Amino acid sequence: MEILAATNNAHKLFELKQLLAALGISVRGAEDVGGIPEVDEDAPTFKGNALKKAISAAQHANCVALADDSGLEVFSLNRDPGVMSARYAGTHGDDVANIAKVLDALEDCEDRRARFVCAIAVARPNGQADVVEGDVYGTITHKPRGDRGFGYDPIFIPDGDDRTFGEFTPAEKDKISHRSAALRAATACKLFESVLGQPSSADLFERAIAVIPGGVNSPVRAFGSVGGEPLYVKSGTGARFESVEGTQFLDFCCSWGPLILGHAHPEVVDAVQRASEAGLSYGLNTPGEVEIAETISRLVPEMEMVRLVNSGTEATMTALRLARGVTGRRKMIKFDGCYHGHSDQLLVAAGSGLLTGGISSSAGVSGDDVFVAPYNDLRAVREIIHAHGQELAAIIVEPVAGNMGYVCPNDGFLQGLRALADDCGALLIFDEVITGFRFGATTYGHLRGISPDLTCLGKVIGGGLPIGAIGGSAQHMTRLAPLGDVYQAGTLSGNPVAVAAGLTTLRILERDNPYPRLAELGTAARDGLNELLQAAPFPAHCAGQGSVFTIFFGEGPIGDLSGAKACDTERYASCFRSMRRGGVYLPPSQFELSFLSAAHHEADVEMLMSRMAAWLRE
Repeated sequence: MEILAATNNAHKLFELKQLLAALGISVRGAEDVGGIPEVDEDAPTFKGNALKKAISAAQHANCVALADDSGLEVFSLNRDPGVMSARYAGTHGDDVANIAKVLDALEDCEDRRARFVCAIAVARPNGQADVVEGDVYGTITHKPRGDRGFGYDPIFIPDGDDRTFGEFTPAEKDKISHRSAALRAATACKLFESVLGQPSSADLFERAIAVIPGGVNSPVRAFGSVGGEPLYVKSGTGARFESVEGTQFLDFCCSWGPLILGHAHPEVVDAVQRASEAGLSYGLNTPGEVEIAETISRLVPEMEMVRLVNSGTEATMTALRLARGVTGRRKMIKFDGCYHGHSDQLLVAAGSGLLTGGISSSAGVSGDDVFVAPYNDLRAVREIIHAHGQELAAIIVEPVAGNMGYVCPNDGFLQGLRALADDCGALLIFDEVITGFRFGATTYGHLRGISPDLTCLGKVIGGGLPIGAIGGSAQHMTRLAPLGDVYQAGTLSGNPVAVAAGLTTLRILERDNPYPRLAELGTAARDGLNELLQAAPFPAHCAGQGSVFTIFFGEGPIGDLSGAKACDTERYASCFRSMRRGGVYLPPSQFELSFLSAAHHEADVEMLMSRMAAWLRE
């Protein structure tokens, strides 16, 4: 576990490193974070000054910070120097001058009792902080003795000894000093419990590797393409999340899209809590299932009937099975770089994590019934249909590709697919797991006036909990069991807690209509990034629409997988790591979308610009 010591005093930093090492804490200094701003130590108490310094450092460096404020109190001098100990002889006074002033003040004084005091504060970037105090009693000598230690050490004799701290070895002093007493107090009152009691991301990843393949439950989370330790998250609120180390990140990933309202939206959390209190799962029908299906069908008229599942993968898998059942055919067309979940045949020539990992298709799957066409290439689709049209059950597509980075459909592309599917009798499936309810309170297809036969939803409609949906005309949907011969089932399908989160999210989106503001923020982000990137000595641009964007390190515009793959993934990785150091979290892949949420504000876009500018200067 690491902690930042908020001090520019090399002696104090060394002492803290020695003391905290025994507690299993690694200490970083000011140089490790590019310096720590000086804080006016104008509080009347040691505790007050320690808190000010810790909070300032934590917020500046965006990590857990420790600060101490310590000094000497001489009882016969009304406890002076006290909080003025470091500058007792003047603003620029040094140790020698400070010691001389104390000895001069005590020249004719018999009562030379004193104590060293140390207050230690630990703060998180969100401003939460705690503080404790420790001390050691002793007497003041008549002249300095010893050349060890610092500050007033050469004139302070601790009780029970006849040597000054200036004559102690560092190890001897560490056992009884005011700083070690404060650390003991911190340990006793569990001041460090939130730090010591929570393993670091590195610790957790090391443990995970032993029991989870690759240490993660979704490959891109391993950060293999960008480098660095994978992050482990403690909590999230609004547009930010906090790592287990206490570092806050401005989040432009938003759980890969579901969190269009931001982390832990109060109304969504309340709905989840109320649903959980009633029961987690029944294996029976609940009112919420009907309400969310009615809501989706009303907002997306093309989805006359809706079947709930547990993920986007289940939705696309079911859609393909239904298309085969309806048409009596086996084969399908998909597009190079489009990702439709991890069911077998849809992993052929997929984007997302496969593209991030440099894998063209997954092992263990068969592409026998799959034809792959370049995205935006109607000519290639026509050629496949000309040769195999009577065998095609489905054409499946992301209406806006989001798994090779942002790739917009060319004018006429989606309309052309609609016409070609009609011509050959195949079903047109829009995978709107990403785009559904992302650009408006409906689907992208509905916004564009294009009606697919089947639509797949996920992400946003779950409000952050696992859910998926497939919908289409009653004619097609009634082929699903129990009415028809296409079987689909799920123990947790329509889970009441997930439905509560999703239904509440949809109601908020319809009520508040955040989409115009999200589009404004997205435009500001893209325009600002492009202005910065145009001045870069390498090709780069930002593409997107509405509340999504991708920073491509290559020439644009990008219209298909070949253009995306030509981008410089190493440069993206460098940008990602710099952003991470600055407290901004982008997707850990060149080929994934960045997302804005209703919880983001103009200042967040400005922070993104600032961090990009800083990286470009590096």
